[in-house]
Amino acid sequence: MKIIIIIGLILLLMTSGVAIASDISDADYIATVRITNNSTANTSVCVPITGINTTNLINLGFLNATANNSLIRSSAGADVPFMPGYNAEWIVYVDTISSDSVVDYTWYNNSTGGKHVYFPDTGGMTSPNITLSDNFTVTLSDVYIIDGDFFGIQDAINATYNATSETVTLTIQEYSLTETLLTTGAGSVTTIPTLFGAATHWQAVNTIDDATSYVETGVAAWSYDLYEIQDSSGSGIIDSVEILTRTYENKNRSELYTHTTLYNGTERSPGAAWTNYTETYTTNPNTSAAWTWQEVDDLEAGVGLYWNAGGNARCTYVAVKVNYHYPLATVTLSNISSEEYDITLSADETNLTLDLNGTNNSTVLNGASVPVNANDIISFADDSVLYAGSQEIEVDGVQVQLVPWQYGTTFTDLSGNGNDATPTFRTTSSDADVSAEFISFRPADTSTAPAYSVSAAPDFVTGNITASSNFTSGDATTSGTRPGDALIDDAADAAGVPNVWLWGILGIVTIALSGLLISYMEKKYGSGSGTMVLRFGIAAIIIGVFVTFGIYDFWMLVMYAIIAISVLMASKQYDFNMSISQLNLIGFLAMTWIGLTLINQIQAGQLITTAETAHLNNLMFTQEFTLLDTFHLPILNFEFFSVGIPSLLQWDYSFFGGNAQIIQYFLYSLTAVVSLIVLLIIIGTVSSYFVRSS
Repeated sequence: MKIIIIIGLILLLMTSGVAIASDISDADYIATVRITNNSTANTSVCVPITGINTTNLINLGFLNATANNSLIRSSAGADVPFMPGYNAEWIVYVDTISSDSVVDYTWYNNSTGGKHVYFPDTGGMTSPNITLSDNFTVTLSDVYIIDGDFFGIQDAINATYNATSETVTLTIQEYSLTETLLTTGAGSVTTIPTLFGAATHWQAVNTIDDATSYVETGVAAWSYDLYEIQDSSGSGIIDSVEILTRTYENKNRSELYTHTTLYNGTERSPGAAWTNYTETYTTNPNTSAAWTWQEVDDLEAGVGLYWNAGGNARCTYVAVKVNYHYPLATVTLSNISSEEYDITLSADETNLTLDLNGTNNSTVLNGASVPVNANDIISFADDSVLYAGSQEIEVDGVQVQLVPWQYGTTFTDLSGNGNDATPTFRTTSSDADVSAEFISFRPADTSTAPAYSVSAAPDFVTGNITASSNFTSGDATTSGTRPGDALIDDAADAAGVPNVWLWGILGIVTIALSGLLISYMEKKYGSGSGTMVLRFGIAAIIIGVFVTFGIYDFWMLVMYAIIAISVLMASKQYDFNMSISQLNLIGFLAMTWIGLTLINQIQAGQLITTAETAHLNNLMFTQEFTLLDTFHLPILNFEFFSVGIPSLLQWDYSFFGGNAQIIQYFLYSLTAVVSLIVLLIIIGTVSSYFVRSS
């Protein structure tokens, strides 16, 4: 049981939701469709959208030529019915909107699916006449019914919704027809003696041509002919059968032969002029019941002639006229509210059926059939519907029309039968207080910085680093004839590590011992105000000696100097002979900025490549100078003051890339602080000048 429930839930999820109806994954641009209500709350409103032009969107490539690759969704993600305008307004459907409020929908281009519908004006949609007969299916998809006739052929068939009684009614109209059947051959009897103007008796009475062709007698006795007649159309309810004759002089009567019995009509006595006579049978005289179409096809009709004086008795025309009608057929569905439906109107020669979203009702046709006339099919007229999706008509199981909404002044018949429809389009809001506008046209996806993670930064050192001419980075193993090289090399080999590691340890121990020595001297002889400067200075000298002998790279000295100067300034051990509270903070920030720049280059994997040489050389406080190809000495770099510091003040952090972009946000706040400090210094200086002047 649980498995069945789970499977049912899965199927429900698979068949529900807006994902099946439309797809916006390829949308390039979106826009907001803002609906505004300036009055009381309302529901089921269709509203023109201002600020959008279909032709422009097509010409600029935002829509395809048929304007069917966009859609509109609500804030809940549901497809909203809408119509792109062809030389007219776009129209959108608003399900509900509160009083004095705003509702936002979203428009997407380059999308599939969606709900393109037709919003008709009062003239509705006109299609050419199609003979429906008593075997047809009319399918009206996505139709929002309001009130009135929403489909019909005048004097033939109509479907209507009555909003007051909440009923939908399909009616085939009652109508009367006549059919005249002419002679086609000789019948059971031919006794009229004389023929004139034709090859056979039945041909002589086939047309009304009076003295041109006829049959006649000059005998003072009844003689008569019977004739075969045309087959009937065979549909409808027969009201009566008439025998038509046109005769001249003496006596005549019509003759009816049915069920092997001859029935004589009323005797007539025309004068010397051609005269029309009719003998009417409301029922079959043999059965006294209503005529059947088979009885009509089986009967023979004719004329009897009698001469008694004067000219011969003649007949030039004999025919059968069938009067018949199609009865009224109607079927109704009740408790139908005004909303959207898929509607089917159908007849199958036996029943007339009305179906709305699977709710249906039928009635027996009883011979009813849609009358044949020349009137057009009128759909969705007179505000009977808010919108409609498509109209499809089948006759005898064959599709004869399919017209969905299309971008154009004509809806082409997609069935290929040429039954194109001519629509009229709504251009006004169904509620004057509700309006809509097309705003905030924008790319579907805005550009964003790539995702990064500090933990995903590249390794600081991944191998031998290519260096510029001013900075060097050699192999991890040093070589030369410096004092102690052989001892260090032997120790490194024994430990299985590069010898530069031991040189580094030696440098660290040397710096530490010098710091301990200074601490001892302070304790024994008293401390001075510059002991921190002395410590950093001695350490710098030691590192410089290692750089000079090629054991350390020069950039190691630079990094150490930056960190040392930053700490000195922050601890007020050093300034620029100005206000310590102001300028040592500037110095600290400047040196921190330079340090972070180098760290960033390491994180971005760019320390130190040829491409970075010019940039880094402008940012460094010193540049390297090689003396006698042996000693590497630092010299002052003036670009640090002309480029480095101004970059900080100008918010120029464009060189921060890769995984270190986050450093930019930290420096933005530092720049704001530095700028404020500089502004305060300028204001203080100017104020001091004017105070002294006064």
